[in-house]
Amino acid sequence: MPMSRWTRRLQDTSRQQCGIGFGVEGLGPDITCINYNGDPYTCRTLDCYIGDPNSRPDLPPYPLLLFKNCRKMLSDYNLGPPINQTHPIWYHADNQAQTLEAQIDGSGDKYLCTWTESTDPNNVRPYCDGCSSADTENSQP
Repeated sequence: MPMSRWTRRLQDTSRQQCGIGFGVEGLGPDITCINYNGDPYTCRTLDCYIGDPNSRPDLPPYPLLLFKNCRKMLSDYNLGPPINQTHPIWYHADNQAQTLEAQIDGSGDKYLCTWTESTDPNNVRPYCDGCSSADTENSQP
């Protein structure tokens, strides 16, 4: 008898750090998390947090995940002036180049954020518990 999607998800869960990507999936309870290896996972938003991987605060990442001094990416490949704080609904990072692209609302506008030190706010990445591999979740039983 094939296992249900729910059963597979419970059996294949793990803690992930969303080192390359993080994104809200519509208005639902899930996010997409891409770890530092480039592996995609689906995680529940309420199981994601900012901070030490071994001490889980009771807050989801949204109140704490803020990028600073990001610049709007304009249609002519120029950058707008820096904005003080950016509260992303998704991001995709190029960690070697120390840059990330973020979206802060549903407008489609993208922002370029950079960092120079590992402790800079733009280098903070959330952790998520109970994640399931996107490949496992979408595979046929």
